[in-house]
Amino acid sequence: MSRCSVGSVMVSAVALALWLCLPSHAAGDTDDASVAGLLAAGRYQDAGEAARAKLDAAVAPPEQGQLWYLMGEADSAVGSYETALGAYLRAATIDSEWRLLAQVAAARLQRRLGDADGATGRLESVLADYRTSAGGLSAPELLAVGDAALALAPSDASLYATALDIYEEAVQRAPEDPTPRVALGDLLLDRYNNAEALDAYREALEIEPDYPPALLGLARSQHFDHSRSAIDAARRALEVAPRSVAARVLAARLLVELEDYGQAQREVAAALRINPRSPEALTIAAALHYLLGAGDRSAALVEQIDEIAPGEHEAYVTLAEIAAQNRRYRDAVMYAVRALGRQPTAWRAHALLGMNRMRLGAVEQGRRSLEVAFRGDPFDVRTKNTLDLLDRMNAYETAESERFVLVADRREMSILAPMLLPIAERAYDTLSARYQYQPATPIRIEVYSRHEDFSVRTVGLVGLDLLGVSFGPVVVLDSPSARPPGAFNLGSVLWHELAHTFHLDMTRSRVPRWFTEGLAVHEEHRAQPGWG
Repeated sequence: MSRCSVGSVMVSAVALALWLCLPSHAAGDTDDASVAGLLAAGRYQDAGEAARAKLDAAVAPPEQGQLWYLMGEADSAVGSYETALGAYLRAATIDSEWRLLAQVAAARLQRRLGDADGATGRLESVLADYRTSAGGLSAPELLAVGDAALALAPSDASLYATALDIYEEAVQRAPEDPTPRVALGDLLLDRYNNAEALDAYREALEIEPDYPPALLGLARSQHFDHSRSAIDAARRALEVAPRSVAARVLAARLLVELEDYGQAQREVAAALRINPRSPEALTIAAALHYLLGAGDRSAALVEQIDEIAPGEHEAYVTLAEIAAQNRRYRDAVMYAVRALGRQPTAWRAHALLGMNRMRLGAVEQGRRSLEVAFRGDPFDVRTKNTLDLLDRMNAYETAESERFVLVADRREMSILAPMLLPIAERAYDTLSARYQYQPATPIRIEVYSRHEDFSVRTVGLVGLDLLGVSFGPVVVLDSPSARPPGAFNLGSVLWHELAHTFHLDMTRSRVPRWFTEGLAVHEEHRAQPGWG
């Protein structure tokens, strides 16, 4: 839910009803609240049966709207998407407070099931209702409208501001309800404004300290900042809501990044016991098989996701992110291309395609993809930073040797080229003889005179505390001018990163990070006294 998409963002506010909390901000008698209570407890089948039983009795239309909506939530939670869609559509025809929520929930499932045009039309009708409502909507209805605006925003960036205004209106309408603040936090995090998103989640937790969506938002916020505390917040959300598929999936994703694959598999299995058709859980399962070398099983799961959710592309975006995190940049490019085959306006996929093409040395191709991404999503700071860096690199020039291309500030090239290119050639001869392996050439070496530029080239953001990085066919380094005099030995760092290039290429990027780090330091020691 941390990235903008029609499927994932709509869940962020409307489907907070699954944590419910609905009785605190929606009208309904105690019987209806008991259905909501069953949902909150994760007793989805019981909730659906209870709602059906009440609908068989004589209830007034407003109560019918609520019950059909809650039935849709119960069915959706266990993967009965087609049945859930029917329930939402019934709720959407009844004049009650639940009509707009049902409209947006129905659009979410229409889009998931492949009816993009129907979903768009339904979302646009929700916005039209809002514009003619004369300010008479409740906080839950405002959340639904905000979700509709956010879902349409990838095709109209002005709707991000509309969604923000609507969520803030919902906060004012229900100041003691944590739900609007979580929706606001989700939007801010989605737009890369993590500082304000974190404030919104904390405000929600001040209202209700154990509110699961706020705990989940806190975990996503900490993950955005690369904090190891994220897993603790996700586990706290699971303690409060152990039947939450979203919390299980986030915990599994964080465990994958910590390389705790066994525990990640257990979290995914728990999520799939609740909802065996969850595309999000199946995506992490596919990622685990991919990382563990079971490519056929991973591909089979991706095919299953395609059958369940033919209208969604998010699985491919997640797989591209995980592939890149594990230095499998060619696979990241492949998954991003597949995402774009599903959804040409998947701006995150365009950004991933651009970043990973650049990591593979296809700089101009990467720039073109990043320019498309930025035109569609001008809020993505990583994309903007990288495009600004490419503009600054107009002041860089290249020098070549037999197997290397050096890219550096033209003011430094006359010093760097005579020093680095011979070291690089010697490293290639030494390491190819030792490993009996020759990576493809030319290998591109980029040396940055500003550490901030090196950091942006590596991760899209400033603040990376490293001296060099190898992407395999591309090595990026700090120039000595980017650090205090005498801070490091550039030749030693280059040799270290070229060792990584060999290790990554000969293992097809399967080498464990801890092992290649130790081995690269060992290669530095062997190269020259005092190195490493």
